[in-house]
Amino acid sequence: MAIKERVALWADALDSGEFERGQGALEIIKKDGTKSHCCMGVACRIAMKNGLELHTETRFANSVEMTWFSAGSTFNAGSSTFLPQAVRDWYDFDTIDPVVGYDRYQISVSAANANDDRDWDFHKIAEGLREMYVRENEEN
Repeated sequence: MAIKERVALWADALDSGEFERGQGALEIIKKDGTKSHCCMGVACRIAMKNGLELHTETRFANSVEMTWFSAGSTFNAGSSTFLPQAVRDWYDFDTIDPVVGYDRYQISVSAANANDDRDWDFHKIAEGLREMYVRENEEN
C-alpha cells in the first residue's frame, strides 16, 4: 500500500505549477537548459527533495537529452522513463507505472498512459493520485 503522505507530496507538486509538463521521459533537458517532466519525473524530484538519495546522469536517446535517475551505479536500478526501484520503494509502489485513475469503461489508467497517451494535465493526474492513494487510505 502506497504511503499516503508521500503520494500527497507528489500530487501537491503536480498542482504547484513548479514543473513544466513533458512527455516521453521522466525529465527532458531542452536546448535552452530548461526541463520538462513526465508526472513520474516529478515523483522522482519530490522523493529527492524529501531525502531520497538518487544519482542523476544526463543521457541522450533518440536525439533527446534526458535525466537518468538511479540509486547507485547498477544500470538496471535506474531509469529515464519509469519509476526506478528506489523511488518505487520510497512511495511503496509495487509497479514501475502506478495507476492514477480509471477511464469511462473502468479500465485502469497508469501514470505513463495518462501523461503521454491520454494527455491528462498535471492537475487531473494529481487528483487521480489523491483519489487512488490518499483519500482511499484515510479510512484506515
